[in-house]
Amino acid sequence: MKTLVLLLVLAISARAQDALTGSGNFLGARHGSGRAPTQQEIEAANQVQINNKYRLLGGHIFRRINGQIVNMLEKGEIISGKVNSVEDDGIVIIWTNPSTSDEAAIKNFPKVATDGLRVECVACPAPVYRSGTLQLVQWDCGQIVSQEEENQQVGGILKAREEARKVVRNANAIHDYMAQSNAIVWLTRQATNGDVSAQYSLANHYLNGQGCPTNLETAVLWLKKAASAGSIEASNKLVTIGKQLP
Repeated sequence: MKTLVLLLVLAISARAQDALTGSGNFLGARHGSGRAPTQQEIEAANQVQINNKYRLLGGHIFRRINGQIVNMLEKGEIISGKVNSVEDDGIVIIWTNPSTSDEAAIKNFPKVATDGLRVECVACPAPVYRSGTLQLVQWDCGQIVSQEEENQQVGGILKAREEARKVVRNANAIHDYMAQSNAIVWLTRQATNGDVSAQYSLANHYLNGQGCPTNLETAVLWLKKAASAGSIEASNKLVTIGKQLP
């Protein structure tokens, strides 16, 4: 149960990101009022969609389709209509739009279907269904996978997301280091020209390894220059690190 709830949260997050980029019927469109949907409205609509899918899937989020395990919360669509017939091969034929007699075929429908019954399911697009002269758009609900397989999928998602977070953290660290390196260049120029504040800041960069390798000797050199020029902060820092002015 815990893994399913966790996966649901992850799926909601992924779908919400899609929502913000304009995918989905609701999300890419404008309201009848002529305004774009707010982020709160987008998230609310997305939450409703995810909840409905989870309910229809009965907690079995992963299904096997054509030999592949599919996350139905992310890849599946909600299909609904009235049952027209159940074919000998188990395919359920539904009217998706009774007013226009539009029909669709559903493969691996997970429940008992009888003529005239209103049904809903989560399914993925499948190859066109052909039976004699009949050709219909087909959807596949897939087959439920074992609990072990589902747990493996959850673990894979968590691992992939952690790797993605590491990439972002590393990129941010590189960005910060480069920014600090540029600061070192500027501070060195200012400190060399006698700017006491720059001398003290430059010393701290060398003490903490910000934008440069940690270098205590260079840090002390700039602290002494700043202290000699009257910086109380530099003098206190020298005392703290155990280096006294000559």
